[in-house]
Amino acid sequence: MVGFVLILEPANTASSHRDTLTEALQDSSVPLYVCGNLTGARELLEREQQNGNELLLGILDAGLTQPLVCAQTLAPIAPLAHWSFVGVDEHSPLTRQIHSPFSRMGKYCSAERYLSALNIQQRLEESQQRYDHRDRLANINRQLSVSPKDPLRELKRFTQSTDFLTHLFETANEAMIATTVDGTVVQWNLAATHLFGIDSDKAINRNVRTVASDQWHDQLPVILAQTLNTPEGYMTAELRCRLNSGALCDVELKLAQIRDRQDNTLGLSLFVNDISVRKRAQAALNIMNKHLEKLSFQDGLTGVANRRRFDVALEQAWSEARRQQAPVSLAIFDLDHFKRYNDCLGHLAGDECLRKVAEILSQTVRRSSDMLARYGGEEFILLLPHTGYQQAKTLLLHCQKRLAQENLLHPDSPVGHQITFSCGIATIMPDSDDPTSLIQAADQQLYRAKQGGRNRICTDHDG
Repeated sequence: MVGFVLILEPANTASSHRDTLTEALQDSSVPLYVCGNLTGARELLEREQQNGNELLLGILDAGLTQPLVCAQTLAPIAPLAHWSFVGVDEHSPLTRQIHSPFSRMGKYCSAERYLSALNIQQRLEESQQRYDHRDRLANINRQLSVSPKDPLRELKRFTQSTDFLTHLFETANEAMIATTVDGTVVQWNLAATHLFGIDSDKAINRNVRTVASDQWHDQLPVILAQTLNTPEGYMTAELRCRLNSGALCDVELKLAQIRDRQDNTLGLSLFVNDISVRKRAQAALNIMNKHLEKLSFQDGLTGVANRRRFDVALEQAWSEARRQQAPVSLAIFDLDHFKRYNDCLGHLAGDECLRKVAEILSQTVRRSSDMLARYGGEEFILLLPHTGYQQAKTLLLHCQKRLAQENLLHPDSPVGHQITFSCGIATIMPDSDDPTSLIQAADQQLYRAKQGGRNRICTDHDG
């Protein structure tokens, strides 16, 4: 197979990338083609393929208009070639797009600021190996198709050959490593080279723990020993490691013992996948779920807990108090004649008043175990675990005093010229599974407070 290199850069541009490529290729028979636009590059690829020439390395200058679109257009024509975006900073949006799982670029792509002769030769060799594997399989399939022998039997025979196993090993998308029992690398595939940034000739005969740092280096020996000692002969683990490039990477590691026909353990196989994107997506999803959960438990107007959050907290506080034989107090309070406030000043002013009242009450209720919630309309509810009736009444009197100090005007209130509330308090030592009795008792006391003239606090322990 004859291979070639293509550089796609803006027209009338003389880039240093082209000079680097020319210098790196001068001792080889690989020709270099330069195109200034996408149309010309596509026509060149299709023409060369018809002539039996395959693209080994495609270079895309970052100065192109929509370089990622150019690559996505050309990559399907030469799916085994390596595509390199040059002049790209590692923190640029284009780099993130290239390595995104939605870029459709596959694994044979990279982004770098500068080209180096070493990288060029390495990628040419890797591309050449991929084409060689393709051609080898194609040749085998051709032989099977013209063979008078049973093709199924011939294919089964080939799958037991070392050539077939080598092909599977080298072209697997998953990094595959084989080691001795002490961790010395004996096999290292192309995907491992891409992941760790270490060529197979430099990895073989090296201890596998040294190919990356951080958790990989520190914890891998323990994981290898555990795999050797497990009756099942395999295990999985997740590690965070720093790769040869300096990048941090989360990897999923699947390990298995390599055994001979006498069931003797000869070594270990390691299958390594980069799960960094998945981990970041999962972390973002967890944050979003926590935020959504918080929103689902929060009253949209006042910012305090909503009825749903209160119901959950009441169940928890009731169960704990019953288990510890401790009292639970509950206060329900209603802003006096609030309909008149809305009728007089409007609902926007009413909403602002509710927000202000919620803020005052929240500042007054200081214990982390206590919970203030909006119960509906102009009604609030306060849950006070481990609180007796006298302590609860003292707190609500303080709330009443703080509200009076704010002097929120109510121009149409029959009980004064400022916002006030009526409150009912109930205190119970739980003796059943159902906290409904506590709410009913507090509601009865609220009714008493309203019947008694409003702007007052009533408890179920009043004489």
